[in-house]
Amino acid sequence: MIYIAGISIALFFELLLINKKQKTLSDKIMIVWILLIVIHLYLFYLVHSSQNFTYPFLLGIEQGLPLFYGIFLFFYVGATVEIIPKKKWVILAHFLPIIVCYLYLINFFSLPTDQKIYVYENQGAGFENFMKVKTILFPLHGLLYIYWTLNLLKKHSLNIRLQFSNLDNINLNWLRMLIYGTGCLWILVLFLPENYIFIAIAFFVFIISYFGIKQDPIFSNGKLEQIPNIPKDSETIGPVIKKYSKSGLTKEHSEKIYEKLIHVFSKEKLYADCELTLADLASKLETKSNYLSQIINEKEGANFFDFVNSYRLKAFLDLVSDQKHQKLTVLGMAYDCGFSSKSSFNRYFKKIMQKTPTEYIKGFSN
Repeated sequence: MIYIAGISIALFFELLLINKKQKTLSDKIMIVWILLIVIHLYLFYLVHSSQNFTYPFLLGIEQGLPLFYGIFLFFYVGATVEIIPKKKWVILAHFLPIIVCYLYLINFFSLPTDQKIYVYENQGAGFENFMKVKTILFPLHGLLYIYWTLNLLKKHSLNIRLQFSNLDNINLNWLRMLIYGTGCLWILVLFLPENYIFIAIAFFVFIISYFGIKQDPIFSNGKLEQIPNIPKDSETIGPVIKKYSKSGLTKEHSEKIYEKLIHVFSKEKLYADCELTLADLASKLETKSNYLSQIINEKEGANFFDFVNSYRLKAFLDLVSDQKHQKLTVLGMAYDCGFSSKSSFNRYFKKIMQKTPTEYIKGFSN
């Protein structure tokens, strides 16, 4: 019954996605992915219920379906965070293992019905090498895509911090759940019998259907641009210079924008806008977002998120030290300085100050 339930839930989710207005590219990818899961579950159900030989023309179709899981995960996450290959040959390269798999299986599909059944009844007789390769390489293929997709999400997370000063409206939990859930399936493939794996796939369908319907937008602050990330703290200034070696920003122009940035940022207290973005600030300074990100990276050694929030933190500390503001609540002062929520304020404060706001204020007053 679990397989029928999984198929039913998947089909319901499929219909919801198909009927969704203004479908995104990620929605379209998910529609195809869910359809493949439905086919995979159905084909296994036929095996589990001993009905697979009733429809011998379907035998062998399921063999290459596991290869789709990692690929569709990668492209779904890539489409959602707007980091996806544009070149057709790159996209085709991802599907090359599947093409090779089914080209090899032509040998099986061309067999007479009785011989197909014989192969299945005798643990892949005549195709032993294929079964060995499948047992080893398919899970490795899936886990490799988990690794690539996690790197894709990490790249997106860094890009967010380059362009937004507030991360409260940015929710990546759904994507992380999807990646880790798919990763767990591949780990189960390595250790559990096939019937348990398909039970896990059925539960996986329940989860992605439920959270896929409920998920909030990944971010609601605007469209992300692809901006080079600042090198890690452990890297020297060499890579920074090399990173921007092809930038059209001159040293004189950089100095001019930086002076204007510091002046305007302090005088107009732009940091107090909790929804401030890199694009907003670049527009006010009449420059390009890429240039402004480069200037903040080079001059401040920080990304946009940390640059803005360092000003917010300094403003908060100034308020705490000023006697006339001591009647205000801690959260009230944080909001005045541009922090958008208690959790984000506490998290950033503790990261920088190595203590909570309450601990700091108690120590300050003593």
